[in-house]
Amino acid sequence: MVKKNFIYTLTVNDLFFNTNYYINHLHMDQILSEILQKYSSQLQPLSKEELLDKIRGCIYGQALGDAIGIRTEFLSADEASDNWRNRPLTLLGWEKRRKFPEGDWSDDTDQMIVILNSYLQSRGWDLQDFAKKLREWKKKGFRELGDKSGLGCGYTVSRVISHKEFLTNPHMAALDIWIGGQCNLAANGALMRSCILGIINYNNTEQVIRQTKEIGKCTHADPRSLAASIAQTVAISLMLQGMRDANTITEASYEITSNFLQNYSNTLDGEVNSSCKPEKIEEYNTHKGNIGDHFNSETLRRYMNIDLQTLAPIDGEDMGYAYICLGCTFHALRQDNYEDTIRDIIIQGGDADTNAAAAGALLGCKVGFSGLPQNLVQQLLHKDWLEEKITHLINRLGFLTV
Repeated sequence: MVKKNFIYTLTVNDLFFNTNYYINHLHMDQILSEILQKYSSQLQPLSKEELLDKIRGCIYGQALGDAIGIRTEFLSADEASDNWRNRPLTLLGWEKRRKFPEGDWSDDTDQMIVILNSYLQSRGWDLQDFAKKLREWKKKGFRELGDKSGLGCGYTVSRVISHKEFLTNPHMAALDIWIGGQCNLAANGALMRSCILGIINYNNTEQVIRQTKEIGKCTHADPRSLAASIAQTVAISLMLQGMRDANTITEASYEITSNFLQNYSNTLDGEVNSSCKPEKIEEYNTHKGNIGDHFNSETLRRYMNIDLQTLAPIDGEDMGYAYICLGCTFHALRQDNYEDTIRDIIIQGGDADTNAAAAGALLGCKVGFSGLPQNLVQQLLHKDWLEEKITHLINRLGFLTV
């Protein structure tokens, strides 16, 4: 069995540590335990040096993929390919049309850092604290970096953050916006920021699933958005526990995420009925007949195993679909060269920064910080600031740094 977490335990005040949670999830926990037991022989403890290399590789891999991806965000595949197929990647020589400073990352990594800040500054996972910090970031950005606001925030997150109940009940706010979108807002905004949730409590996969779901639900209620995030963070957790084979990681992550989808399909009605106002419940009941495919495990499996060329084109109107980003992410896991893989992703255009951020995190965890292109890492505008955050996290996880 996977060892119980010795690093950090949630406080009893956390919204998802309550009697109803355990009653509703006993069956899921039993199945999850069986899945984890099935793969336990594949977990070989890492040395401290390799573990820290993978943690840093995951975070820098996200930030670097994000910063590279900005360069082709919203371009067509033809435009992106013409610009970057045969050119060495660089964060320098910024196009004037880009709204981010040269060498900067986007809202994807900013929001990941918001999650990290909330974890580091709270006694436990406080969803209201996360909501507060997310709204503050949207309004002000990170003032210590000279930001005036949080740039690039997507449609779903912006709508939820603006909801009048967001600061007090972010889960309800996200449900409200999702139902208002006819229960069909499967955006990639939860996946793009979630890699840090695979690192925190990495040695307790059950806990990783729980915190990924609860943070994700603060802005995204669609099961596909949550499943994509959980698939990524579970894969990160398993790699940090010593699982190495990409196909095994993919299959284990799929089985665990499929189990989550089954459970969420059984509990979603209850969450809506207990959280939402009567008119929203009525609206949900009107549209719920259309959401059955949202829980389809075979769709999840297909996107987790799809090749990038088969996934393309990804520059159309559905570019923000969570499972497109998921496909890019697990395609990257099966590769070995970070720079070549990120180039292959960004020349597809579309939501390139998000696709490259999520993919970069997973591949960065696989190859470690030592496997990243160091010339590009050095070009990150806020590398020193990010390094301070990583050092704080590593110390919090119990690995003292000099």
